Amino acid sequence: MRSSPDRPSASGDGRPSGAVIAGLTALGLTVIAINAWLCDDAFITLRSVKHLVEGEGPVFNVGWRVQSFTHPAWMLILALAWAATREAFWTTIAVGLAVSGVALGVGVGRCRGWPGALVFVGALSCSRAFVEYSTAGLENPLTHLVIVGAAALLVLEVAPRQRLLAAGLLLSAAFLSRPDAALLLAPMFVHVDRRARAAGLTGRQRAWAWLLGATPAIAWELVSLVYYGALIPNTALAKLAVGSGLDRGQLITRGLAYVWRACAHDGVTFALVLAALVVPWLPERVGASRLRPLGRGAAAYIVYVIAIGGDFMEGRFLTAPALCGALALGQVRWSGRLALAVVPACGLVAALGARHPWWPDAGADGIDRSGPITDERSHYAASSSAWAWRPGRSMPDHPWRDAGEAGPESDERVVLFSTMGFYGYFAATDLHVIDAFALGDPLLARLPPVRRVDWKAGHLPRIIPDGYLRTLADDPSHIQIRDPGVARLYEVVVRVHHGPIFARGRAAAIFELLSGRASADIDPRRHHLAELVRIDAGALARRRKPVRFRDAGVELAFTGQVHALAFTLSPGQRYAISFYAGDTELERRELELAGDVDDPPQLIELAAPVRSFDRVHVLPLTMHGKRSLVLGRARN
Repeated sequence: MRSSPDRPSASGDGRPSGAVIAGLTALGLTVIAINAWLCDDAFITLRSVKHLVEGEGPVFNVGWRVQSFTHPAWMLILALAWAATREAFWTTIAVGLAVSGVALGVGVGRCRGWPGALVFVGALSCSRAFVEYSTAGLENPLTHLVIVGAAALLVLEVAPRQRLLAAGLLLSAAFLSRPDAALLLAPMFVHVDRRARAAGLTGRQRAWAWLLGATPAIAWELVSLVYYGALIPNTALAKLAVGSGLDRGQLITRGLAYVWRACAHDGVTFALVLAALVVPWLPERVGASRLRPLGRGAAAYIVYVIAIGGDFMEGRFLTAPALCGALALGQVRWSGRLALAVVPACGLVAALGARHPWWPDAGADGIDRSGPITDERSHYAASSSAWAWRPGRSMPDHPWRDAGEAGPESDERVVLFSTMGFYGYFAATDLHVIDAFALGDPLLARLPPVRRVDWKAGHLPRIIPDGYLRTLADDPSHIQIRDPGVARLYEVVVRVHHGPIFARGRAAAIFELLSGRASADIDPRRHHLAELVRIDAGALARRRKPVRFRDAGVELAFTGQVHALAFTLSPGQRYAISFYAGDTELERRELELAGDVDDPPQLIELAAPVRSFDRVHVLPLTMHGKRSLVLGRARN
């Protein structure tokens, strides 16, 4: 008699023994432990944790109700642990290891026999991204645990109503782990709901089960709306490229590069992602068809990651779909001999990548992080990894921590420090820390980011408005911001995030922020091109030194009739040259200058458009290896 696809058959398809579960879980956890580390971003959450436990609320800057973390459930778990130890580094690593150990144990226990369990753990222990982000201090371990719980629910036989309730709770847990993680489990919930309807549950019964399951997520959103005055984290506003001036094509290209980088640097992770997209759809006799809803979730999540341009942390957003692939492989009906061959094969593929998870090193703290995608563990390993600890050394041992403990040189109350994790956690509680990437600032997060050619996902810098720091330092209720549009937005922001929670008019201010009305007077182009260099063409002709400019380019102003243009530009780059009459763009030309980026500036000669113009905007489209470029006069 053929076994049902939802019920394991007898021989070879049963659960692994307790000894196998314990042994393989310990093996996987050992690999994770020797790679244990924390990144700077984890300490952004930890400062909110510290303030929450000390009675200041879950905020980064005391007195400002701003959600500077993306993962409320993870923040609360860390808060419980920190309250018991009052120590950040080892406590956070221990929490990551504990949650990862439970996730591994549950996952191993749901595999198909010891061969499936061996493939599951063997593949994950060779996935550099999965291993490294099972600590790091971010929410990945909790997301992994939720995914494993969803896989267990799909494999086990559970009554329809209880299954639907569990699916709703898991979906809520995914949302509270990280809002976009709900994409991973949404197809699973739809699948379970469809099966509940087929089993005879009425629409009312299913609606009540869904409502009960969604209660944790709904409760958090209500708390967030009342306390923070927002439905999404401030970090999401700051990091997502909405209003950044980037077109969809740029985002997709960068997102594809993010996924492809895993192929070159972390082949096992890339293979597991592909497994999540393929293995569940193999014939039912292979054994993984029950996890098709997770495969759909992994596909939806990968599309989302590509659509938002990926992330600056190499591999971080691929650990969840990679785990879905490992779970699918764990359900395959492997023979013992083939399963034993898979593990060394994974080890060999991992050895072809940038670093093997089985023998980590202390890293190089001076590694270049200027690229759009970086190996974060290598950067922080020398100062913030368990491997780098020595007796008498307090971790993390990083210059940003030293700067935070030392505090500002004067008695400043407001400090601008872009990498605000280590710095903010170890700084004084009453010090107001602002970062140009706006992760903890409700005003800057709503301003369009300044243009960057070599932009980094999640790192979209803002220009600090004139008068903003003085406003925060002197009296937040006395606005000294010079830009009228920004001042109007700040007036609403301070009422929502700084004033009393139940103050009159706060509800209307929250609506203005949520609807975007408070930002209506903000000119995006003015912020995107805030670093634009403006110079009179006649003054350029008299200058002995060239003009230096950055990503926003340089604008030349002309008076009178012009028939031709001649100037010098940095070589080895691409440029867009736009001719304007007032605010109207008359013509746009693109040119690429050959040569090495360190060669002397090249002479450019351009015929003028037929229509008269008064401005020319020279905009760099590339900045290969340069922080700034030059434009100079044409020499006689």
